[in-house]
Amino acid sequence: MEIQGHRGSSDRYPENTLLAYRMAVQEGADGVEADVRRTRDGCFVMLHDATLDRTTSLSGPVANLSYREIAEVDAGGWKDSTFAGRLDTRIPTLAAVLETFRGSGADIILQLKLAVEDALIVASHVARRSMMEECTFFAPVPIINAIKRKYPEATTQNDGMPGRLAAMGVDYVLGNDCAAMVTAATKGLGTVRGNVDP
Repeated sequence: MEIQGHRGSSDRYPENTLLAYRMAVQEGADGVEADVRRTRDGCFVMLHDATLDRTTSLSGPVANLSYREIAEVDAGGWKDSTFAGRLDTRIPTLAAVLETFRGSGADIILQLKLAVEDALIVASHVARRSMMEECTFFAPVPIINAIKRKYPEATTQNDGMPGRLAAMGVDYVLGNDCAAMVTAATKGLGTVRGNVDP
């Protein structure tokens, strides 16, 4: 079984921060699940929610703010005051996450909360760093299809029904028990990925 740190080690640390990602791997996870969103000016950042309200010191939709506006935002204090004001508990960029884990042996599941064209840009960032083997793209089928057309070597994941999605090029499927299972039609294995959500 492969264990993924859901938004990093998010039980104990502020989710989707470099601290949470690093701690998940340090605590024994095989990798991390990380949510990708786009700022108004086209920067890709790691945040689960569409707005900053729940997990940061700023409010408003990520898509309406520039990266400069959110770069200094505290994303740790909401979890515990001991995490407030730290560099590793700010909202990280996609580039920072990729560079942090490049060549580390940790798997990165990128949950793409993006339009198709933006998802393809994310895939290009991964490809330019030669990290296709280290990353999995978790997205709706139209995005997966677009990524697979351009990058056939990409590994993809979705949360639908295994038999139906296998025919569409989805490599992993998230089951009802919160484990993504490799389908017989695509891999022929029984590998399980744990602790990932849609």
